[in-house]
Amino acid sequence: MPSLSIVIPAYNAEKHLNTCLQSVIAAIHALASDSCLACDVYVVDDASTDHTAQVLDTWTRAHDRIKTLRHADNKGAAAARNTAVAKSESDWILFLDADNVLYPHSLSVLRDQFVAHAENDVWVPAQDLIDSAGQRLGDFYSDWIKTHPKSRYATQPDSILLSNFIDTFSLVRRSLVAAEPFNPDLRFVSDWDLWIRLILKRHAAFGFIDMPLGGYRVHAEQITSQTNRRSPAFVREHLRVLAEAMLVLTKGDITAPDPLLVDLTRRMHDFAAMLNPAQGPHGPAASAAAHVPPAPLPWLPGGRWLPTETTWSKEALVAWRQAGLSAPDIGLAVPSHP
Repeated sequence: MPSLSIVIPAYNAEKHLNTCLQSVIAAIHALASDSCLACDVYVVDDASTDHTAQVLDTWTRAHDRIKTLRHADNKGAAAARNTAVAKSESDWILFLDADNVLYPHSLSVLRDQFVAHAENDVWVPAQDLIDSAGQRLGDFYSDWIKTHPKSRYATQPDSILLSNFIDTFSLVRRSLVAAEPFNPDLRFVSDWDLWIRLILKRHAAFGFIDMPLGGYRVHAEQITSQTNRRSPAFVREHLRVLAEAMLVLTKGDITAPDPLLVDLTRRMHDFAAMLNPAQGPHGPAASAAAHVPPAPLPWLPGGRWLPTETTWSKEALVAWRQAGLSAPDIGLAVPSHP
């Protein structure tokens, strides 16, 4: 019998966690008694300081399918997902955020798809945008991401390097995500980093479901809020993912077309400019950049990077030289402060 674990990271999630878990239990109960799909739920309390722990205690006492794991220190959603994946023994992992919801028919649809199409490793369903009260606002991919993942994957799979067009709300083979876990150092874009590795390094096969199987809640506290998207930490993570994506390209058998390399370089330059707005040779940005210890960036001669990135930067530089690729002549200066 195939098995599926629903993995939910939870940090100070008391506001929406009850609604999330109600939807999960409803989806499990909606499975027919002869569904031939075993389901369980792993919620990882990532050292919450609100009443998340009490909410989870109530649910785990009432439903034996719900299992709670706890981190003593806050490690971020990526680490929480890794903790649950390591604990699960299921064939499939469905990633769900604690402020979002599953629809009652979702598990039946997913089961039918992976049974009928055993060649696929990842399933990406459509989802609705919902507000804090659960009312529908629109379509996640049309109105939020503003691109359709199915068409992007079919025509330009390597364009995942330029921007993330796949949400975390996806079903993935457990063996695959166990071999390529989320990067716990990334707080904002760990899902994007995962999809890059699965597509370019593991050559995973993706399937897409046009029917909405859940609701993506839009609210001010979410980690992908517009405020967070403008933060230096958010921008710096994008730079790191793009840099490591270049390293993935050098170690795989994918030949990146020149226009893609140009776009990647331009994107990195744009992100660096966001961290270092032009303020003249004596402005604050120039002053901050001048105090950053230089560390060689691969493919960016004369550029600078966070001091902690020196080791892998040098490794990437060696990889690029061995691949015989030319380096775009762009210099960066990235402040090391948060």
